[in-house]
Amino acid sequence: MNSSPEMLLELDRVKTYFPVERGLLFPSITGWVKAVDDVSFSVRKGEVFGLVGESGCGKSTLSRTILQLVRPTSGAVRFRGCDLVTLSRKELRSRRADMQMIFQDPYASLNPRMTVYDTLAEASQIRGATAANSVSSDIRKLLDQVGLAQRHIRKYPHEFSGGQRQRIAIARAIATRPELVIADEPVSALDVSVQAQILNLIINLCSERNLTMIFISHDLSVVRHLADRIAVMYLGRIVELGETETVFHDPLHPYTQCLIQAAPNPNPEMQEKRRYQAIQGDPPSPMNSPSGCAFHPRCPIAVDECSVHRPELQPLNPSRLVACPRTAEASAD
Repeated sequence: MNSSPEMLLELDRVKTYFPVERGLLFPSITGWVKAVDDVSFSVRKGEVFGLVGESGCGKSTLSRTILQLVRPTSGAVRFRGCDLVTLSRKELRSRRADMQMIFQDPYASLNPRMTVYDTLAEASQIRGATAANSVSSDIRKLLDQVGLAQRHIRKYPHEFSGGQRQRIAIARAIATRPELVIADEPVSALDVSVQAQILNLIINLCSERNLTMIFISHDLSVVRHLADRIAVMYLGRIVELGETETVFHDPLHPYTQCLIQAAPNPNPEMQEKRRYQAIQGDPPSPMNSPSGCAFHPRCPIAVDECSVHRPELQPLNPSRLVACPRTAEASAD
């Protein structure tokens, strides 16, 4: 994968495996959990890149691998051309400010012993703001940007609602003025009424600050609302990637088709008329992935060859990739 000036982040054949050990006195490795298995894609500066898939497909592990919170087994993660995998922990610290994360559960990600002021001051000081008046000014601006009142500045996380806590987490993420923000299902733990508010806040911040974002979710409607491009992940691998509206209007991989057909339609009349194509069976274990295409045991169009050869992500055009030879051939015809 060649570096490009407009590419902020590039993943090249990234694998993240976790060992499975047996035995107490003399533990031995009996297998590997392939949480991320040979993933490659690029994220352009200023875009919102959506990552979707079922629970357990490896989305969260991939996000932590990108930030080097979990070190990959192999592969390269290049941020502005620099391979983060080769950096030491000390060298990574100097780059942390450029890459931030919004976690799914704000209550678990915020320190319960730190007030809003302390939480945001710590992040603000990373960028060099040391004077008390400068830090205080930055914090008040951040609170205004995320829609929190100034009176909340001395409160603790337990004194807020879930939506307010997520606003604090977002403020902390942008306090370091990062170039890349990874949002790992930031609205899935919130009420539906609050979800829309947080999504609109994220959209506004991305526009105002020219943020590059990887937005992770299992909710296709949310990703469609936010993302410029979308990657569909199944059992640790990317199976389809393309422009968001193109993927939704013309899904090529059978797994993508099943996900979109299973999503509810906001139009009651269309919802009543539609027929669901349910995905058969349960997702396989990442410790014992099926041979060939990992989706073939559940695929409605699988043939014998699908259980033998594992398909690679192939480009149909410069902006569309799919890891299914059957749908790729049909699209070409």
